[in-house]
Amino acid sequence: MAQPKQVRLEIQALRAVAVMGVVLFHLWPGLVRGGYVGVDVFFVISGFLITGGLLRELRDSGRISFSRFYARRIRRLLPAALLVLVATGLVIWFCVPQGQWGQDAREAIGSALYVENWLLAADSVDYLAAQNDPSPMQHYWSLSVEEQFYIVWPLLLFLAALVVRRRGGPARQKALLGVLVGVFVLSLALSVWQTYKGTASIAYFATYTRAFEFALGGLVAAGVFKTPPAKVARPVALAGWALVGATIMLYTEATAFPGIAALVPSLGAALVIWAGLPERSWWFMGWQKWRLVQTLGDISYSLYLWHWPLIVTEPFWGPISSNANHERLIRLGLLAAGVVLSLLSYHFVENPVRHCAPLVRSRPWTYSLGAAAMALVCGLSVLTAATADRRTARSQELTEQLLAQMPACLGAAAVMGDNPDGCVNPELDKVLVPSLAARGDDIADIYSTACYDGTHEADPPTCHYGVPADTEGALRVAITGDSHAATLGYGLRFQYEAQGWSVDTYFGSGCVWSAGRDRTECTARRDALQALFESGRYDLIIQTSARGYAHELGPDDPAEALAEAWAPVAANGTKIVAIVDDPWLPDRMDTCIKRANNKAALQGCNMTPADAFAIAEPYARAAELSGPGVASVDLTEAYCQDGNCPAVIGGVNVYRDQHHITATYSRTLAPFAIDRIKAAAGL
Repeated sequence: MAQPKQVRLEIQALRAVAVMGVVLFHLWPGLVRGGYVGVDVFFVISGFLITGGLLRELRDSGRISFSRFYARRIRRLLPAALLVLVATGLVIWFCVPQGQWGQDAREAIGSALYVENWLLAADSVDYLAAQNDPSPMQHYWSLSVEEQFYIVWPLLLFLAALVVRRRGGPARQKALLGVLVGVFVLSLALSVWQTYKGTASIAYFATYTRAFEFALGGLVAAGVFKTPPAKVARPVALAGWALVGATIMLYTEATAFPGIAALVPSLGAALVIWAGLPERSWWFMGWQKWRLVQTLGDISYSLYLWHWPLIVTEPFWGPISSNANHERLIRLGLLAAGVVLSLLSYHFVENPVRHCAPLVRSRPWTYSLGAAAMALVCGLSVLTAATADRRTARSQELTEQLLAQMPACLGAAAVMGDNPDGCVNPELDKVLVPSLAARGDDIADIYSTACYDGTHEADPPTCHYGVPADTEGALRVAITGDSHAATLGYGLRFQYEAQGWSVDTYFGSGCVWSAGRDRTECTARRDALQALFESGRYDLIIQTSARGYAHELGPDDPAEALAEAWAPVAANGTKIVAIVDDPWLPDRMDTCIKRANNKAALQGCNMTPADAFAIAEPYARAAELSGPGVASVDLTEAYCQDGNCPAVIGGVNVYRDQHHITATYSRTLAPFAIDRIKAAAGL
């Protein structure tokens, strides 16, 4: 994103198109479906500019001044980036609910230290972190990739030149070219492999899968191909713009990316840069010189920084509207605000600091101020996270006290007790557990690696609860399913010993027990569970899973796939109880909960049963298809009463995210759920 001293108009135009592609994709993803490739265009530009500057320095002086190079990068990139981080942090502190502070602070630190891409890559393969909402700093992943490139690239080129320093200019040229080609080929190969055979999310964020785009820009800068004459440059430039434009408009979120797909816009950007802007270019390419286009190119870095925090935080400080026309106006307002903020930061922060004479003359001051600014952002983020942690700890202490005492009407007891008129306890009027700050972390230990598996291995991990398996008269029970089963099972485990149950758990992400054949990676797991349950080892099997993933249970009809698996087990005398899943919150309800800053606001969040259970789930019908020995339990009344499904019941926060209940609510629900399970199984 850096500029050379002599501005290249076509590069400014590329910047303008790239940043507008990204911004419009985030504002109107249905309109500009592939706008995310703008980041790849930026990578090629950076590779061209940085490599060109380094090669010129090597040619002129035979060395690279690393201190001068990194000082320029600090003055160019750090001021605006840290300004936006500080401004975003203030918005988070005053507007965003405390439940998101921990994640946001963590990502602010990752962004300030330019490791956000690896943070997101790690989170994307972590089931719990993958459920997080996007943070206002998430777009810093691409800046992290660039900064890591800036750290490694000069060293790599210098070492290549150093190896052949005694063999003259041609040898050095070949060595440098070899490095560029080697990085391009190796990185592209890794990108293709990781995209199609590895973990796609890591492929998207990893530096090594994006390095080929920087190397491609570097190959253009190295003069691998001589600048073409005008009659060749014009069609080359046109082809380049066609590739960039086509990918912006035709790629979608379903496109396997980066991989080979990322090569297309990258090649397009490289062609535009290679061709330049011929003095006598075709009339329809003259738009690259327009003042608006060049201005957008100038502010592209700032606009990229500002646009995403505005979009992500707007639900917390902007107007609430479900009207489509109002939503369009809000989006247009965000675009205008992003442009205005970008112009201000470009003219009053970016350029002044970049050309500040004292900093240009004194590299130590540049490094010192840069380090101090980064430390300030990290310090403020740590303070924010610590504040959130303290409030979460207080909430957890109160929650543990209440669960130990189980006062009347706590949680599900307020709606499922014996009182037909409902249960009221004035002592709970001001109680909210878990608190808004702790809601997202209210998971207890349900994802313990010893008891929960996300790898789809054939042998699922198991944990034992209740009475010992060899206890005389003990009911042998298995409970199985995904994270929803694990959440419900957390509450149930406190009931097993009193019931005289010996319980084994089989929990994992996906691969729910059924006869489904749609996911080959689940075949071994499902076969193992089928053999285990058909062995007659258990008297009772309890199963549930998320209604939103019902399509994963079978190739055609999920209910039939479940019944096919259950029937032979039930025929052996094992009873099976299927529990109908909890609600899946509509976006409106989910947004309302996230925006709530206190209990009063949270109590205003509700939905109808039709909304809560809009996503069909197969368990009740599967039980009917299975015949004797299989029954279903519907706990709808634990979530909805009299046509209303609130977010708070009996002083307890019901939902920790869009489709999981809190561990606390699971504890209060368990006594009633266990009675329903026993009745359904005829116990």
